[in-house]
Amino acid sequence: MIVTIREAKEFDGDDIWTIFHEVVSKGDTYAFSPETKRKEALEIWIEKPAATYVAELDGEVVGTYFIKPNQSGLGAHVCNCGYMVRGSARGRGVATAMCQHSQAEARRMGFMGMQFNFVVSTNVGAVRLWQKLGFNIVGTLPNAFNHKRFGHVDAHVMFKWFVPEHEETEIIPGRRVASGEISGGTMTDRALEEGVTIRFALPSDHLKIISVMPGWWDGRDLTSAMPRLFLDHFHDTSLVAEKEGKFIGFLVGFLSQSRPDEGYIHFVGVHPKYRKKGLGAALYNRFFRICQEHNRSLVRSCTSPVNKGSVVFHRNMGFTIEPGDSEMDGIPVTRDYNRPDDPKVLFTRYL
Repeated sequence: MIVTIREAKEFDGDDIWTIFHEVVSKGDTYAFSPETKRKEALEIWIEKPAATYVAELDGEVVGTYFIKPNQSGLGAHVCNCGYMVRGSARGRGVATAMCQHSQAEARRMGFMGMQFNFVVSTNVGAVRLWQKLGFNIVGTLPNAFNHKRFGHVDAHVMFKWFVPEHEETEIIPGRRVASGEISGGTMTDRALEEGVTIRFALPSDHLKIISVMPGWWDGRDLTSAMPRLFLDHFHDTSLVAEKEGKFIGFLVGFLSQSRPDEGYIHFVGVHPKYRKKGLGAALYNRFFRICQEHNRSLVRSCTSPVNKGSVVFHRNMGFTIEPGDSEMDGIPVTRDYNRPDDPKVLFTRYL
């Protein structure tokens, strides 16, 4: 079941109050008084923040979050968010969906980073989730929270810096360089010329992608490699490039659930008119940044050995070809990768 998130409306007040009271009354995660009344709660959660959202499962409001500047004035470029999930909906991906949504909204609103000021250390599930989503513990406040059950416990300050959308940088171990510089040579960064933007994908982009694939690949039907599930479940790590509203490129990638240090690039496409102009490199570099923000140190991908252009491109982007069990035209391949006699060139790149 997919979590849907929308901006809160006036009629959501009862649901937000119910969730707020359920969470705060336990006295184990938020510093708000367990005795907080409805009027004060809605003022905290709806009236004071810059925006408030609700998350729904099957039409039921099961979670809510707010976003606001963490400080005024010279600290207003960093935002703060608070998240609450109804007890009956925990473990169903609601908090993850809200945090991912809030980061996209924060970027859209112009914030450059996000800070959680008071993450209770005994709330291990939340600490691990925020770390998985790219936040780091930057400070710990000893005995700062009076836990209803455990007494005085520590609270963490957690932070994530957003790399500005207009900066194209490539990550190379130990240093940061301009996006035009790549391993083994240089290239001009022309991808983000005037009018070209790169954004996070949406599930609704799936139809756009499969509709352009035959034309971009000379009539070949590759749509079976792009089922909708990739954008339903990995749109927050996938990217779309547009120019003046026209769809000109995409990258579908994800963060491995089984290998916590890895990201994977599944499929990339660039409009034929925009090839060899740096757009593919810009999409890859953006995905590298996403991986780095989520503490991933290795990116994998693969291609067909007959796609010589792709092999050259990956090598130029700093990828190494993995040893295979065979060779084709001097290139190591894994011969039965997806099925018998389906050779693939496997790439890895450390960030």
